[in-house]
Amino acid sequence: MAEPDTPDHRQLHARLGKLGEALDARRARDSAESEAKAANDGSMAQAGRAMSLGFRAITELMVGLGVGAALGWGLDWLVGTAPLLMIIFLFLGMAAGVWNVMRLANSMNTAGDSALPVHKKPPPPGPGSNGPPHAG
Repeated sequence: MAEPDTPDHRQLHARLGKLGEALDARRARDSAESEAKAANDGSMAQAGRAMSLGFRAITELMVGLGVGAALGWGLDWLVGTAPLLMIIFLFLGMAAGVWNVMRLANSMNTAGDSALPVHKKPPPPGPGSNGPPHAG
């Protein structure tokens, strides 16, 4: 059966077309807004992780310096060699703090590399392979 070609039918068809276009435009706008929000949330989370890492690194340095200075001061008080041991332990504490920050950076670097594919080492050459010549 053929559809009737009446003015009401043409108006309804035109109205449905306009509504469909408006709905498609709304869906596209909502999709763009949700993608922008997701990107913003991801960048905020990344900024939070970076700030947390920075605070942890500063804390590692400050604790190393503080513990070194406190140990040196305590040993100077016990032994009576003021400020010699405090200066020595202050440098040792600074070295420990830097060491901890380097370990932290290395662990973050290896955690970031875990998403990369791992290449396995080739197996050692066995008998009958083209490995290094045997002394014999």
